[in-house]
Amino acid sequence: MRYRAFFSYARADDKIANWLHRQLDSYRTPKDLVGSQGSRGAVPARLHPIFRDRTDLQAGGQLDQSLLEALNQSEALIVLCTPSSAKSQWVNKECEQFLDMGRAQHIFPVIADGEPDSSDPEKECFPLALRGRGLLAADLREERRGNGALVGDGRHGARLKLLAGLLGVPQDGIARRERARQRVLVASLSAASLLLAGLGLTAGVLGWVAQQNAIAARQNEVRALDTLHQFFVARSHDALGDGHWGIAMRYALAGWRENALRAEGRSADDFRAALASLLYATGGAEITGYTDQCTDGLLGQAGPSRIACIRPGRISIASATGQELASYPVGGEPQNIEYSSNGEHLAFTDGGTIHVRDETDTRASADIEIAGGRVGRIAISHDGAFVVAKTWRDPFLQRGPTRIWASASGRMISQLDGDDGDASVVLFSPTAPLLLVGGMSSVSLREAISGAVLATLTRHNSGPVAAAFSRNGSIVATAGSDGLVHISNASNGGLVQSVQMTRSDDNIGPILALSADGALLATAEQSEGPVIEIWQVERGRRLRTVAAQNGPIVALLFDENDQLLSVGDDGVVHRYHRAIPSITIESSQFWSIAISPDSETYALFSEEGVVNVRSTRDDALRYAVDLGERDDCLEYQPDGRGFVVAAAGRLQFRAAGTGALQREVRAHDEGIADCAFSEDGSLLATGSYGDVVKVWSVADGRLVATLRGHQSTVQAVAFSPDGSRLFSGGGFFLEGDDDYSIRVWRVSDWSLERTFVDHTAMVQDIAVSHDGSLVASAGDDGVRIWRPDTGSLVTRIAEGALCVKFSRDAARLAICSMNRVSIWHVPSGRGVASLSGFNSDTANAFDAEFSRDERTIFTTAGDNTVRRWAIPELVASLDDLLEGSCRLLAERSRRFTVEEIARDPLLLSAWLDRNAPVCATGVETPANARPE
Repeated sequence: MRYRAFFSYARADDKIANWLHRQLDSYRTPKDLVGSQGSRGAVPARLHPIFRDRTDLQAGGQLDQSLLEALNQSEALIVLCTPSSAKSQWVNKECEQFLDMGRAQHIFPVIADGEPDSSDPEKECFPLALRGRGLLAADLREERRGNGALVGDGRHGARLKLLAGLLGVPQDGIARRERARQRVLVASLSAASLLLAGLGLTAGVLGWVAQQNAIAARQNEVRALDTLHQFFVARSHDALGDGHWGIAMRYALAGWRENALRAEGRSADDFRAALASLLYATGGAEITGYTDQCTDGLLGQAGPSRIACIRPGRISIASATGQELASYPVGGEPQNIEYSSNGEHLAFTDGGTIHVRDETDTRASADIEIAGGRVGRIAISHDGAFVVAKTWRDPFLQRGPTRIWASASGRMISQLDGDDGDASVVLFSPTAPLLLVGGMSSVSLREAISGAVLATLTRHNSGPVAAAFSRNGSIVATAGSDGLVHISNASNGGLVQSVQMTRSDDNIGPILALSADGALLATAEQSEGPVIEIWQVERGRRLRTVAAQNGPIVALLFDENDQLLSVGDDGVVHRYHRAIPSITIESSQFWSIAISPDSETYALFSEEGVVNVRSTRDDALRYAVDLGERDDCLEYQPDGRGFVVAAAGRLQFRAAGTGALQREVRAHDEGIADCAFSEDGSLLATGSYGDVVKVWSVADGRLVATLRGHQSTVQAVAFSPDGSRLFSGGGFFLEGDDDYSIRVWRVSDWSLERTFVDHTAMVQDIAVSHDGSLVASAGDDGVRIWRPDTGSLVTRIAEGALCVKFSRDAARLAICSMNRVSIWHVPSGRGVASLSGFNSDTANAFDAEFSRDERTIFTTAGDNTVRRWAIPELVASLDDLLEGSCRLLAERSRRFTVEEIARDPLLLSAWLDRNAPVCATGVETPANARPE
């Protein structure tokens, strides 16, 4: 089982609980008992770990699933018995659960105060579930009653009794060994004192003993802190995985605050990985403003960089930065609000009235009364001249017709022919006299004034519930309640693509936004853990999923620069700077990429055998070299003067500036599977589709060594940075047994130093960290990370891969796999980013390279794209990550909610001050993003 024991107690007894937990957790079983057979099985060396439940359960509460799992995974239950714990429903429920598992004999009560099985409820110390069961208890009390009787074992005796019970050995055996330990210690100290008395060093010995005790105490404290910190880190990653980035960020920041004074090494790495992952997941988001008028209002509507929200008694208009631009007083109960696409006009409803306003004039420009009915969905034309509305007939709100009115006069000018009263969406085109009308029976494009049907669009099974036009009017998107989005050509109604949104259980409805040219679609749900999905319209491909607001999104829009903004029901406006990955090139299928040492250029090698050399600044083509065919070899020389490329088994050394051929070497008749330069550039190693590795002199093309031993193709080669080792990886077998090993060769004499064996499929790539401390290998069966000095396996990553690349500081590892490139934070062993959204679900990522400053990564993939991904969050300092995370959380989001604490009892025990902010003081969001 995972835990030696589960420790249950009431929070009122923290002081004695802390002492008892330290005594148990720090205990070391005498060596002669370890491994012997006790009444509870083999005697362990330690009673670690002990799960400590620090939570109180409110009346009527239930055990959290994590506590149930901890109870199930605990060998014993320790119950600290006091009058406080006897009254705790939490402690009692834990006892009941353990009893229900049929493990009464593994319950160990420890009496600290009160009386067991007492007739006085104020003195009773046993939880109800344990009363009358005759359980043998360790008794920490040591008091003499009026009749002279001594009650209790005392702390020392109770400790020994509990230890004996947990270890399953006789108490006298433990006691004898404890006394023997004391005698040895006293004798040792006495002898040392006598020996050193003449030198006056007795105090030094005692000081040394005190120092060792302090070290041991510190080690115990560090272990406890590490467990606490891992709790916060794990909860953060779990919450992000569930799509709740706001909660995830609170866990990570809270854990860091608990850790801040002592964080070193692994703990700091863990929190850095968690925060980097969070900030990357938010797509470079920043809070641009706080629209206070939205916080208690109905659903707002986004216009061009405008946000309109309904509040009791008024409608507020704010800019995308949260600055209030106008406020319209209204009577009654406003229900719907819509912007004209030019941002100058606004329409909203109030019962049976449609109100039309100019944005800069709060006075009414038109009020249209709907006789004997109410108004449902509405829309206003681009210039504000017309409004359209779905109507309902009173008194029973029967479906009525959809009508069009002239705004200025309030005159109805048409009632839509063929409309059967089921219209759920109405929307004007921003550029043409065109109207979208959608209902259960059909979705159509109509002439804006007459309502005549011009084109019929693909219908939704349950009817559309949301729609959006691109700003240029070329594309229209409609979404059904099932999350299926149809994207259509607005000129003829033809279907362009259909995409399926990711849906959650608490979904209220979809929200859509199209970029100005209709090339990109953003979708989101009105749910508690929303994500924004960015789609490439032409191919119907999801480019990116972005963790969104802390709560439901009420509006999405692309601004005039086609940057995406979202508005949450908490009133916070987020702008996403890096939500959309840059597609640098989309043409031939490029397999390999290499960046020049000076970072001025990058080279690409295509399936057709063409090398493109491009500028890293603007992707402009410097030159191209056509080899006619290709092998798997493209590398820049370390000094940047040239590069090597291979085709038909021949190596070609070319000048970096012009691509001119400098030397050609016939290397492998079977073809070249990989190549790698030594760090000083003097040697080039090649792997072949035969079974040999060859090493070449770069200066003159001379063959230096031929290395044999693989029983397969050699798919990967790499030198260590100090040039002392060469690594080679086996591919598919040629003869005999499969050979998926990694061989390590000494460069000094080209002898085999050792072999790494763990892969069960071909090794596709090998990378060595720049400090030489780690080796990563990519295979069809996943990624392995090794210690090159010992050949020991550090970790396995279960993700089939074609390439692995270390960042220069060895902190990140890029892994090329199916339809994505994953970035792993090596020190913490966690994935921090997934670069996904290639143009095909089956498109492999072929190759990846970090830029020199490591703020960008270039990728090639089977969807014929070369992409550059901005990843500044992944290389940011911990201080920058902490500040950036806090700036992203509005002030009202910097504290755990009552619901979050109630859902996670472990959080209650770890985060004692429920009202404490997770951010340090002094970190502020923009002034207009803070509520008054």
